[in-house]
Amino acid sequence: MKHTCNDALKHLVDYLEGELDPEASQELESHLTACPPCVRFLDTYKTTGKVCRKALEREMPDEMKQSLRAFLRDKLADNS
Repeated sequence: MKHTCNDALKHLVDYLEGELDPEASQELESHLTACPPCVRFLDTYKTTGKVCRKALEREMPDEMKQSLRAFLRDKLADNS
């Protein structure tokens, strides 16, 4: 069975997590070798996860924390 781009996207997460059976993985890899747009999407998908994890590791500056707390207090007071 030949993978379409739509098929590739449907199976991408399972592929990355190693949950696709060997035959389906091989078919997806075959599609990826012939489809630069899907390869770019895969690369972007992988990079996004890394960027998000890195962002979560950073500490929010104190000034921003105070500003966010004040904003949320105001919003909660408005909704009461």
